[in-house]
Amino acid sequence: MIRAFIFDLDGTLVNTEPLFSKAFDLIGDRYQRKYTEEIKRSVMAHKAIIALTKILEAWDLDLDPAVFMEEFESVYLPLVRTELTLMPGFHELISTLDDLGIRRSLSTSSQRRWVDTIFDRFGLHQHFDHVVTADDVLHGKPHPEAFSLVIDRYGFQPSECAAIEDSPHGIASAKAAGAVTIAVPGSFCKTADCGQADYQVSSLADITKEFIVSMSNSQETA
Repeated sequence: MIRAFIFDLDGTLVNTEPLFSKAFDLIGDRYQRKYTEEIKRSVMAHKAIIALTKILEAWDLDLDPAVFMEEFESVYLPLVRTELTLMPGFHELISTLDDLGIRRSLSTSSQRRWVDTIFDRFGLHQHFDHVVTADDVLHGKPHPEAFSLVIDRYGFQPSECAAIEDSPHGIASAKAAGAVTIAVPGSFCKTADCGQADYQVSSLADITKEFIVSMSNSQETA
């Protein structure tokens, strides 16, 4: 029986990927650098400071990653406040989970202040029991720590938790924690292999009551 859903954030609940690209394109222009698809794939699902360090290395810039973080946030967070959108099907899925009595938490590689900015924009705090961010863990995805921490806080069996992710690293993290995994088609799963997920859907809107009940029944008979 599935008792909790654990959501990734970027590309899963909210459409941050275009804003990340826009922010890095704007910053790249300052340094005559390009935020290429290769760089984008290399940083997916990593903790923010690691991702920014990788970008500095790819751009061959001798900057302090912490200072670069401040520069990035000065561009990215205003975009979040004005341009960010929820992924299709979010509100319907939350309503379905409420009807089924299924708990909800978040596990993300983003910084706490980024998450708070997003949650404030859409009033999401009320929808999640636990929020685990990059600030709360030592190891980023694909290490299982981010999902294991949520599961431990609930006190549930890992197999009683379903993780929704849009990247191979995220799916690997959730599977290593023992959770059931659902892949949704964020930009990363469109260009990378998310086939190791237990289930794949076209969007959050496809995670219907019938889908969840069937998934729960399958877990009970597994």
